[in-house]
Amino acid sequence: LAGEVAATLLDRSRILIVEDAHLADEETFDILVRLISQSANSDIRMILTFREEGLLADRLEKLLHDQLPSPHVRATRLGRLAPDETLELVHGLIGTHRTGMPLSLLIHDLTDGNPLFVLEFLRHLVDARLLTGGPFRWKIDLSRIRATAGPSSLSRTIDDRLGALEIEETNLLEWIALYAQPVEARFLNEASGSPLAEIERIL
Repeated sequence: LAGEVAATLLDRSRILIVEDAHLADEETFDILVRLISQSANSDIRMILTFREEGLLADRLEKLLHDQLPSPHVRATRLGRLAPDETLELVHGLIGTHRTGMPLSLLIHDLTDGNPLFVLEFLRHLVDARLLTGGPFRWKIDLSRIRATAGPSSLSRTIDDRLGALEIEETNLLEWIALYAQPVEARFLNEASGSPLAEIERIL
């Protein structure tokens, strides 16, 4: 199987991207090890992301440590955002504001500097109308925001986002997941029977 994957990557000049590799099963891990070893002598390109927790986290760390001396392996460790980095991210997303510093410090405390949670929490504030207006004219209700709990986990964040979808949006996601590859709006229109204008609005 590793050979078939390698042949496909080489034949079509594709990049294999594996997210959350710390959740992989034993078979997947073995395939990744074989592909990494083959990449030393071929043009196989891979991007792997993993956390420092999970069933295979220790083995992935050891694999990375063993492979780092190899010129074909690059490693980037992403940490949580510091308070000043959270402020920079918040300013980049909503612009500068007189309450930007206390808002970013509050968000940093609630999200523990997790970049994904920072983005999702800001999105939640807009959806909940705790952050209204627009660039350079935001109205920020800090007292109500302080009473708002930040994201507790990635799965909870995903559940919240999916739970806010309309039934038509959920149905469209199910069709996209069924094909597991990029599809055009017209194809989804023919496959699902949903109006083309509605599909284009959702996309």
